[in-house]
Amino acid sequence: MGKTKPQPTAVTASNGDGTAMLTDAAIRKAVKSQHIQILSDGGRRGSGRLVLMVRPSMAEWYAQRFENGRKRLTKLGNFPDLSLQDAREEYRNG
Repeated sequence: MGKTKPQPTAVTASNGDGTAMLTDAAIRKAVKSQHIQILSDGGRRGSGRLVLMVRPSMAEWYAQRFENGRKRLTKLGNFPDLSLQDAREEYRNG
């Protein structure tokens, strides 16, 4: 069987500039679904953002940034060990 392509998940909260913000409810729903998903916490296309990659066995927080036109992912920690609030703080300080 081939690889399963990650499916983006819709979130409803906004950070004021029209980009969607993650919510605890959206994260819990994604983790329970047992499907591969990538959830992002705001940020416009081409800008950095906080990303949660959800797999059936685990969920991991990443900081997505762009350097010299290339996307770079830096692992921040695992969910639920690192909460949404803590992951946002780590992303801002990184």
